[in-house]
Amino acid sequence: FVDQYVGDVKVMNETIAALIQALKEEEVYRQYNVCLRELNNHHELLAAYQKAKQEYMDMRPYFKYQDFSDLKARVQQLSSELTQLESYQDYMRSLHQLEARLEEITAQIFKDVFEQAEVKSCVSLPGNINEEI
Repeated sequence: FVDQYVGDVKVMNETIAALIQALKEEEVYRQYNVCLRELNNHHELLAAYQKAKQEYMDMRPYFKYQDFSDLKARVQQLSSELTQLESYQDYMRSLHQLEARLEEITAQIFKDVFEQAEVKSCVSLPGNINEEI
């Protein structure tokens, strides 16, 4: 039994490695990397935004004791500058395309598993999860 399990895991790992390599050869992945490199050309703005946002998040517990509106305005200004960059918009578009492709791959890989387990019909949630039952 153990030998069979080890063999199955090895085959799965090889299959996953092959899938990863195949994905890296797809245009959607290459385009994502190009857009990421372009966005990183604005590393100073990215770093300033990340630093200000982290500082803002760190101060959240103290909001009721002190006014941090200047810090909030700084984060919003940097965010605005960042989102207006064409390279940021291209990056976000390529990220969404890559995520969609990964969802397609995941759905295909687990299609049979979901159908066999009848996962689709095991839980029924209301349209608005916050509705009273």
